Amino acid sequence: MKSALWVILQSVFHEKVHYFFSSYLTEADLSRFGRDYIETGNYLEKIFPFLGVRFIAITDHFDSFETDGSEESLMIPLKNMINELYAKDISRKIRTSY
Repeated sequence: MKSALWVILQSVFHEKVHYFFSSYLTEADLSRFGRDYIETGNYLEKIFPFLGVRFIAITDHFDSFETDGSEESLMIPLKNMINELYAKDISRKIRTSY
């Protein structure tokens, strides 16, 4: 997990953020949030809802407050899995090129 995200989550957990602004995190897309699809899914489905954190991925058109179990929300775990496989594939290709 990114260290900046850890600091934000600690602030949210200790309710320091609630008095300043509403608790939400924004990323350009899901691949920028995390590479491990299990950990990413755990945050999106369990940790963020428990803490009342709204997560928005702009280019993936994902808003955690607007998921309703539709087909679109079923694509999120698949996208996370593809992001993880892509990162592993690129890493492997870079290592073999040297």
